[in-house]
Amino acid sequence: MKSAYQRKKQPALVKEEILKATLALAQKKGLAAITVQAVAKLAGITKGGLLHHYPSKQALIKGVFDTLMTEMDQEIDALIEKDPSPFGRFTRAYVELCFDEECLEETSAWPALCVSILVEPRLKKMWRSWMEKRLKQHKSTDSALELEIVRRAADGVWFNHISDTPSTKQYNKKLKTALLRKTYKPGA
Repeated sequence: MKSAYQRKKQPALVKEEILKATLALAQKKGLAAITVQAVAKLAGITKGGLLHHYPSKQALIKGVFDTLMTEMDQEIDALIEKDPSPFGRFTRAYVELCFDEECLEETSAWPALCVSILVEPRLKKMWRSWMEKRLKQHKSTDSALELEIVRRAADGVWFNHISDTPSTKQYNKKLKTALLRKTYKPGA
């Protein structure tokens, strides 16, 4: 990447590079490693250039969270679109993502951001708002109590993952299969 002094002004590209650098730091070293200086250096821009787009560390983390939530929405929508059974299709898509091996890897930014949801009130509010919106959107297909239980069990998978509870891929596969089975209409 060219130096900040030679680069043509491309704000969208710069914002993308900043978010990529922030994600890379979160994946490698956790959220504690995210500083304005470290992200600016990794993104190849000045600290002032970063602050132009994201005025604080919190704004930067929110930007990453927004990006990951947009990706999650896209993945859920793609899974829903492929699912021929309306009852529980949002819950099945949610379970699929909760068990996604890429998201569960140590190099994923999701574990660090999940911890942030627990301690950062703004992110907690954003997560709750996202879930409420999704549940409202899928009220006709995913409002049954048994589906709520499945989603909360899937959340438990994440909690276990971020708290380093030992688990194997084989066990996770069995658990995922059992949860997915519970998302179909009884007798179907």
